[in-house]
Amino acid sequence: MIIGDVSKFAVEFEVATEPHGDWLLGGCCYWIYGQEVGDPRLLVSLRDFLHTLEELSRFAGFHYDSTLSALEKDQLGDLLTRGLFGRGGPDPSIQRQAIDEQWLRFVAIPEVASFDNWFIFLVSTGACDRCLVRRLDQQGFGEFQLSVGLFDCTIANAIRELSAKSVL
Repeated sequence: MIIGDVSKFAVEFEVATEPHGDWLLGGCCYWIYGQEVGDPRLLVSLRDFLHTLEELSRFAGFHYDSTLSALEKDQLGDLLTRGLFGRGGPDPSIQRQAIDEQWLRFVAIPEVASFDNWFIFLVSTGACDRCLVRRLDQQGFGEFQLSVGLFDCTIANAIRELSAKSVL
């Protein structure tokens, strides 16, 4: 099932033919500007996927930062990656800044195996939402501009649809 517009932003999930009861196994991914992000061929617990989407939805409407949104895409992506995940070498001052300024609100990665090889961040400029995407094995971030709130709205719709598939 695809929720959203594949040509802009969408969430896709499919329940496996053998969902294994409460585990509700299946595949999931994002679609960003027609590009598949994540690996829907990996079977994951769609209940876990639902839970991580609910966690991401807690930050709906809180993706704006005037300083970060002014940075060039690779500078912004690298700064968030270092501050939140310690990639590129530990830098205590950047990690402290990430905690103090609550940079976790910019993370758009569901915490399931389908997305293990990706960094995905969402930072709003006020005029648009900048979605930064990078596979771990690639250099540089791709940047996609989304309408303000499109990501949050699509995630909320995916939560509703996925909740209907599962007895929680």
